[in-house]
Amino acid sequence: MVNMDQYELIRTSQRVYKKSIRRIAKETGHSRNTVRKVLSGQEPKYRRNKEAVCRVMDPVGTVVEQWLQGDRESPKKQRHTSHRVYTRLVEEYDFKGAESTVRQWTRKAKARLGLKTGAAVVPLDPEAAREAEVDWGSAWVRIGGEQQQVKIFCMRSRYSGKAFVRAYWRERQEMFFGRPHESVHVLWRRFSGFGLRQSDRRREENPARACASGAGPVHRVSELLHV
Repeated sequence: MVNMDQYELIRTSQRVYKKSIRRIAKETGHSRNTVRKVLSGQEPKYRRNKEAVCRVMDPVGTVVEQWLQGDRESPKKQRHTSHRVYTRLVEEYDFKGAESTVRQWTRKAKARLGLKTGAAVVPLDPEAAREAEVDWGSAWVRIGGEQQQVKIFCMRSRYSGKAFVRAYWRERQEMFFGRPHESVHVLWRRFSGFGLRQSDRRREENPARACASGAGPVHRVSELLHV
């Protein structure tokens, strides 16, 4: 089998050092057919000669499959979970393996038997005009006929997905704390029609480290993006 180091060596030997296939095969110990496959761009792939066995689960695998098959006719709350399978194996068959082994084997067995398995999901249910995601980016714009790089402040509502974008000279927190009428809270209120959460408002209403005048935005992005 050709590993990735040998794969690169064979290709380098032919591309850089102009070695023949016969010489590369002699130096690497691979057949000329294998060398040709590598030079044609076929990447090495791991091939398993036989399916891996689970010595701990093999003695009880048939029993567990029977339990899972019986779950087809059982109420949902009475079906076997991985933990229930493990508990029964320990109590009834003096099982010595780990619960993690049972969990992995049971998941694969359910997929093999065509049993539905629930997927783990995290529900996203933000409140309207209460939560936003913020990030910075860069853009090249023309100001006074000169091309300059500005930093883009992007804020997106988690509820509607609507975006608010503004350009600043630098990528710093002080850029939108510089003037009271341009604070995060004021911008968000204009953008959404509502205010931020109280906890968010406390964090943004402490502009003690704000820059002096001149730290405000460059222009609205719509006035700048001419390139």
